[in-house]
Amino acid sequence: GDTSRKHVEQMRLQLTQAEGFAEAAREELTEIRKTVVDLEAAAAAELSRRAALVSLLSGEITQSESETEAVVASMEELRSKLTSDRRHFNQKLSRLTQQSELRAAEEKAALEAKVADTARRAEAKLRAERTRLAVRYANQSGKSTPSSARSNSPNPMLTSDPEYAP
Repeated sequence: GDTSRKHVEQMRLQLTQAEGFAEAAREELTEIRKTVVDLEAAAAAELSRRAALVSLLSGEITQSESETEAVVASMEELRSKLTSDRRHFNQKLSRLTQQSELRAAEEKAALEAKVADTARRAEAKLRAERTRLAVRYANQSGKSTPSSARSNSPNPMLTSDPEYAP
């Protein structure tokens, strides 16, 4: 009797304690499940935030790549234009240089012709002046000097020989 009652009470007490432990375990399990749900929600939110950030960065990278390609294309176009302009200006410079050299050669030839013509006219005037002076000298000297002596005269006005030049 008594022992079995004690034993039953002890078992009831153990059962009550076990039920308390089970209730505490259920509450703890509920808290753990709630924490897991909260952590899953936080992880999903973080994944969503990171996915949005990756999408944003991907869009910016794509836009930056497009802008870079546009800048590179523009630079290539400018380089091509500069090359074309340089070629054009070099051709123009070459043409102008040739024209300038041709003009200079023509002007030089014209000046040389003018100098030669002026020299011929000056020589003709000098010969005429020599003849005039020779006639005048001969008229002043009279007929006493032979004509051969007059033609060999060292008079600088009557000769173009540098030996007799003043």
